[in-house]
Amino acid sequence: VFNGDWRNGKREGKGIITYSTGEKYEGEFRNGLKDGFGIETYNDGNKYIGEWKDGFATGKGMMRFSNGNLYQGDWSGSQADGLGVLYDKSGNVIFSGIWKEGKFISKLLP
Repeated sequence: VFNGDWRNGKREGKGIITYSTGEKYEGEFRNGLKDGFGIETYNDGNKYIGEWKDGFATGKGMMRFSNGNLYQGDWSGSQADGLGVLYDKSGNVIFSGIWKEGKFISKLLP
C-alpha cells in the first residue's frame, strides 16, 4: 500500500509504502523508485536510514541491526560498499575500513 505523491502514474516525491510482508519504507521517490533520503524497516528488526538511488540503498547511510549492532558508512546496491564502520551494541568498533558487496575487506592503513 502506498500513501504519497504521484506524477504521471508513478510514485514521485515523498511517500510511505507498506509491503504485504509488513516491511515499510518512508522517504523520497523518483520515477517510481526509492530515490533520495529514506528509512526502510525490515521484518527481521533491521532498519536502514540513509540515501537511496534507483531503488537501492546507495550513498551514505546506516543500518541498525536487530542485535543492536550498527553499520555506518558507504552503500551501493543495498550493500555495505566503500568506507564504513561496524559497531557493536555498546558502541565498540568491530570492523573499520573498506567494505565490498556487504563484506569487510580490509582495515585502513594509518
